Amino acid sequence: MEPLELNGNIYNNWQDFFHKILEPEFTLFNTKCMNDMTIEEYKYREIIKKTNIIIAYYKNSDKLLYYRIINPISIGYTEYQNVDIQFFEEGQYEQPPLNGEPGLVFRLINLKEIHNELLRGLNGKEIQLIDNNKVIKSTVTLADHGLSYNYRFDRKNIIGRFLFYILGKERKLENNIIDLKDIFPGLSHK
Repeated sequence: MEPLELNGNIYNNWQDFFHKILEPEFTLFNTKCMNDMTIEEYKYREIIKKTNIIIAYYKNSDKLLYYRIINPISIGYTEYQNVDIQFFEEGQYEQPPLNGEPGLVFRLINLKEIHNELLRGLNGKEIQLIDNNKVIKSTVTLADHGLSYNYRFDRKNIIGRFLFYILGKERKLENNIIDLKDIFPGLSHK
């Protein structure tokens, strides 16, 4: 595999790219191997920011499987990434996009797209419905896609939800709106 140059920086593979691009703001916290994957977890250096970035690569390969941006405040967005697992596909950034095998090959077109995503950060919002300081429902709206996703965390069946609705009219439920840019505003360096 040939090293790639982007904006004056040389990257040998996906792991080298993520290490170099995240290192000014994040620190590598954990590396583990599962089946045929290597998974790395990066944490913000600032204690007050609880955002982690989890990255999965195929072992002994130049393919990136996914990266996820996790934060305990935005449990709906975390659930979106867990439920609607977004694996990269081989031809995802081709023009036109092509379906292919799982994993994004370490090529310049792919490197540029991932680099741009990390610089842009998250774009959207999460609206949480809170009862007794617990998030019971979350609606995640992603601005890039224009789609919304709903997640329930109260684990009630349909009858329980109906009773909650009837009794909930007398209860004070709160809304919490999270701008996903606050979770991950993008990398501040270029």
